[in-house]
Amino acid sequence: MIASLGLAWLVLRSDVNAPPATPVTQNAQLVSTAVPSHRTLHATVTVAGAWIAREEVAIGSPLDGLRVAEVLVESGEPVKRGQVLARLERAVLDSQARQTEHAVKRARAELAQATEQHRRAQRLLPAGAVSRQDYEAARATMQSAQAALQQAQAAWDEQRVRQTHTEIRAPVAGTVTQRTVQVGAMVGAQSTLFRLASDLPPEFQAQIPQQVLPALVVGMPVQVSTSGGEGALAGKVRLISSGVDAATGYGQVRVTMDTAPPPTARPGIVGNARIELAQRDALALDVRALRYDAGAGADQTREHAAPYVFVVDAGRARHTPVQIGMRENGWVEIRAGLDANSRVVVAGATLLQDGEAVQAQDVATANALPVRRISLTSRLFKSWLLPWKPLMTVATASAEA
Repeated sequence: MIASLGLAWLVLRSDVNAPPATPVTQNAQLVSTAVPSHRTLHATVTVAGAWIAREEVAIGSPLDGLRVAEVLVESGEPVKRGQVLARLERAVLDSQARQTEHAVKRARAELAQATEQHRRAQRLLPAGAVSRQDYEAARATMQSAQAALQQAQAAWDEQRVRQTHTEIRAPVAGTVTQRTVQVGAMVGAQSTLFRLASDLPPEFQAQIPQQVLPALVVGMPVQVSTSGGEGALAGKVRLISSGVDAATGYGQVRVTMDTAPPPTARPGIVGNARIELAQRDALALDVRALRYDAGAGADQTREHAAPYVFVVDAGRARHTPVQIGMRENGWVEIRAGLDANSRVVVAGATLLQDGEAVQAQDVATANALPVRRISLTSRLFKSWLLPWKPLMTVATASAEA
């Protein structure tokens, strides 16, 4: 018993010697307040995307049924315009070209013979040595030989062009992004042998939700951040897709950079794009001050719930509905409901009720104010000591005497 009383005396003694707490109005809840301020806010949307080549060319061959004889480049290798990427077997085409060449020579000989017969008939016609019918037949034969020569010449020209197509060349300067052909493979007219990204700087292709697309305009500023990159890159919206993917509900936007992207911005690298939709000066408030009415039902989402704040008026918290707008970096635009002189509760409003007495302190100095905290264990111990307090007071007086 004596030990218990001694312990109790120490607890109460410590309580007596403790520094006085900051005076708080009786039954008033301590809250932190702030007033709205005018700020420049930006309405932005952040979306995911990936780097892509501004222009990518699928390279194939117009020839069909030929095998690949040689592949001269690999994926990731830079190439020049006109550089040979691969060669196809050309034995068949060479044979066909020789055949058409012989056909041209034969057509030329036939035309020469027909032309000579036509001239002979033309000389003999005035003397009546040949009939008009024979003359017309000679002329028709010559014209037919001319057409046959032209046809044979066109076939020969076509074969020579086909021979040049056995060399697959780069149509533009760039980098090979994909090689899908192997030596010995059979080439089809619809098959893609290489993919080539042009030397133009890459672009960032962002995936945009369909509800955001109508708000976008070509030229809007964009900040692109790449995973593992150094800082954000500034750019602008260059192209907005005209349609939306029915399966995903997303459209596409292409962003071109103001400066040359770093080497890490390779096609396929993912990142985020922060698109600035609007910018204006507005009355803004710390977003922590916002509260939301439950509305018609408990399952109502915050998006459709009515926002409100608590405004301190004559020492009491007043429930004040507000209209909000843009958000940025912890600030929210106040379109209606407050003015620049309103003292709004920022912290301490979790269990606050309309009309409840409050003691307000500025949010900028809230952390500097001393707060006296007593643990639950200490409170229970002191309540247990209350019946012994008179006896302990006497004991304390005797000890001091």
